[in-house]
Amino acid sequence: MTVDSEPSDLIGRDEEMSAIIAMLRGDGGSGLLLVGAAGIGKSALLHAASRVAVGDSRMVLRAAGVQSEARVPFAGLHQLLYPLTDRFGLLPPPQRKALLAAFGYADGPALQVFVIAIATLELLADAAAGRGLLVAVDDLHWIDDATAQVLGFVARRIASEPIALLAATRPGFEDLFTAAGLPARTLRPLRRAQAERLVRLRHPDLDKRWRGWVLEHAEGNPLALAELPLTASACQPGAEVRVPLTARLERSFTARVAGLGPTARSAVVVAAAADSNDFAEIAAAVTIAVPGSGADPLRPAVDAGVLVVSQAEVRFEHPLMRSAVYQSADADLRRRAHAAFAQVLDAQPERRAWHLAAAAPVPDEAVAAQLELAAESAARRGAGTASVAAWEQAANLTPRADRERRAGRLLRAAELALELGRPEQARELAGSAEPLSSAPSYLARLTLIREALSPGVPGDPLRVRILADLASEMIDAGQTDLSFRLVLAAAVRVWSADPGPATRDYLSAAMARLPVPPDDPRLLAAGGFVDPARYGDLITRRIAGLRPDQLDAAAGELAMSIHLVGADQAINAVQLAVVDGARREGKLTALPRMATQQTWNAIALADWQVAVPAADEAVRLAIETRQPMWQAAAMTGQAMIAGMRGDDTDAERLAQHAEAIVLPARISAVLCGIQFARGVTAIAAGRYDEAFDQLRRVFDRADPSYQAVQSTWALGDLAEAATHTGRVAEAREIAAAFQPGELDSVAPWTRVALIYAAPFLAEDDAAEAEFRRALAANLVRWPAYRARLLLEYGSWLRRRYRVAQARGPLRTARQVCVAHGLLPWAERARRELRATGEADEEPRTPQRISLSPQELQIAQLAAGGLSNREIAERLYLSHRTVGSHLYRIFPKLGITSRIQLPSALATADASPAAGLDLSREGRSEALVAEPGQAGLRDVARAGVDRQ
Repeated sequence: MTVDSEPSDLIGRDEEMSAIIAMLRGDGGSGLLLVGAAGIGKSALLHAASRVAVGDSRMVLRAAGVQSEARVPFAGLHQLLYPLTDRFGLLPPPQRKALLAAFGYADGPALQVFVIAIATLELLADAAAGRGLLVAVDDLHWIDDATAQVLGFVARRIASEPIALLAATRPGFEDLFTAAGLPARTLRPLRRAQAERLVRLRHPDLDKRWRGWVLEHAEGNPLALAELPLTASACQPGAEVRVPLTARLERSFTARVAGLGPTARSAVVVAAAADSNDFAEIAAAVTIAVPGSGADPLRPAVDAGVLVVSQAEVRFEHPLMRSAVYQSADADLRRRAHAAFAQVLDAQPERRAWHLAAAAPVPDEAVAAQLELAAESAARRGAGTASVAAWEQAANLTPRADRERRAGRLLRAAELALELGRPEQARELAGSAEPLSSAPSYLARLTLIREALSPGVPGDPLRVRILADLASEMIDAGQTDLSFRLVLAAAVRVWSADPGPATRDYLSAAMARLPVPPDDPRLLAAGGFVDPARYGDLITRRIAGLRPDQLDAAAGELAMSIHLVGADQAINAVQLAVVDGARREGKLTALPRMATQQTWNAIALADWQVAVPAADEAVRLAIETRQPMWQAAAMTGQAMIAGMRGDDTDAERLAQHAEAIVLPARISAVLCGIQFARGVTAIAAGRYDEAFDQLRRVFDRADPSYQAVQSTWALGDLAEAATHTGRVAEAREIAAAFQPGELDSVAPWTRVALIYAAPFLAEDDAAEAEFRRALAANLVRWPAYRARLLLEYGSWLRRRYRVAQARGPLRTARQVCVAHGLLPWAERARRELRATGEADEEPRTPQRISLSPQELQIAQLAAGGLSNREIAERLYLSHRTVGSHLYRIFPKLGITSRIQLPSALATADASPAAGLDLSREGRSEALVAEPGQAGLRDVARAGVDRQ
């Protein structure tokens, strides 16, 4: 019989190979995720892709998940980057130190995984330069979580790099990478004719009866088609039971190993217990665990095709074989194997601790203590998931009599799980800890966990008082850090929904007992949440005197708190310092909220060149870090920008998207912002009835968009809409509830809203005085409101036939609105001037500069003198991606070198209304950079690629 000469491992995979080859030979970077059951052919496709890449002179980097390595932080990344070790020295020092610490080569402070991720991206981009790179990752479902996060980060950012990312995983594990933009291709079982061809190729001597049995029971799975004939008699299921295919394969593998001698079988079990593929480690452990195993203990298993030794690594023929061998082994032999590895790994305490844990037959405090150290080490290396697992296992190995210590370990695991965004795991761990201890500090920590898991009614006075009382108790016990966490949790509750002045005062009294200076950033942060009106001026004064090194204690909360206060340039400087610090430390999860706050501050200034890229970045990073609330908050900022610039269609699209995210959870602060944006958008379009109805909702305590403090920010806009709809009396009634007494302080945002509202709510005979008083107020930070006041005042004068007096404020309003890109109001000012008899040509619309928000951000940083590598570090890109962006930016701005950037952007600054295309089409919707262009080797000659 003539047997088909087609390679057996690729039978039936023509479509998949064509897609892989197209990916490898396409322009720019791309990725593909292969999804399929065990044995379906994923590994074969990865090997074939590697052969094609090598044939195309691409560099190939490989990694494969190993079930026993899944708890070892960065084990997969170490595999992947090991061939690039000699390039680590080329990385910027912070990245190099982070990578070395991640791999256990150096000690250092606690790391954020995203610093390691940007270091990885830089290494891969440099390795890909000139020749291209294939990153092939097999068994992604067994890759450790820290490596998976890094790979997801890289996957989002390879579009401008000649990098192909090909990964394989089993069904149910693809979400992380499809969320990163990798298309997925599911591998299906082979058709009957393809399956028969494979069996004939691999087993040409198999008789017809057994071939039919194999075809029936292999279900088109290539591994089963190749494996089952080897041990068919051992794998036949009983007539009454349909055994799953995976079980039949595992039974087949076990049968193959059973054919080895006792010593060889034991050696294979030791290899299955390993948490790496290192030949020297495995061989040393075998000699300890299996007495008399000889000088070459693995040779019989290699000769039998059970193990494969290559390049100082030991691998099983298939990952299923490893798990089948381990699960079927005697428990005592497994413990001896792990104990042997603990001896071999004496110099690697983190891995040693896990082997000691696996070898422990009963709870053992000495082993638990080792795991606790491993948990702390994993946290320092940015491996939060591994740290949670180590804390939990340490609790499991804590002697039952030591309830306090066991509770503490479970609580720490729960707190970390919560930080990682795993609420169900945190709930389970906290539930296990709860009955173990009644120590006050443990109860306080449990309360904080419950606060995050089940917040209940945000402004519930009882919950605020409970937190305040616990904080006071912790102050008395000397637990200052824990007391601050409790105070801050209570303060956020107060912000989310007003519990009333008595409860705010109760919490303020607890805050006053905190044993810290009055300018402690944590205290200032809480004050901004509790009562922006009371603490606003205090925060403004004290923030100005803070040194950058004083910001670390509560940087994220402080940035949020001072955003609520509003305030001045000193506040802006602190926020910028906080954001820069978060970027340097790789705190990617903190950046969406910080960039959102920058967005709203820039909106107040009508500074679109800051607001637009900040909002765009906040949305992208919130999606990437899975923070839907901050995604919605940033999209609300985008909606406000679009509305103020006259794109009401885009504004409503963004508002609806944000609303769909936060309405089910009734997150009032964001819902309030959405209604605020809708109201201002309607005012810009002259739809005043709609504007009043939208804004009226934020003052209705029964409406989900009501927010005690933030609602007051819309008072001025509500008053303006009321004037144009004859509903001034209703607006006056609403505003009366927010008028401060003589001794009351008012938060800056609210103060501006009240100033703006006053002329609209005044009686006719007092309106002009109120207009003049409002225009005399310090509204330098609020140019949009000042311009709109001028427009309304000029219109008010014109309607009273004081035409000559009207022209001055109308001219100024038009100029300011044009300068700040407030197009709807600029057009209204032009029409009002024409109504006064002043000729005014419709402004010409200059040609737009089509910079995306990310391109604008890069151009601004480059104009500020930063190198490509410095920009890359700030924006979590590779320096080559930055170079490719600048390569596209230069012709858009009509320049040829970096030194021209400041003047080009200054020109755009002078007329942001027309200078930059920041419309929906110009906005970056993707989470990855655009594909690069050919000819980047010539970029340096244009002055772009300044590293």
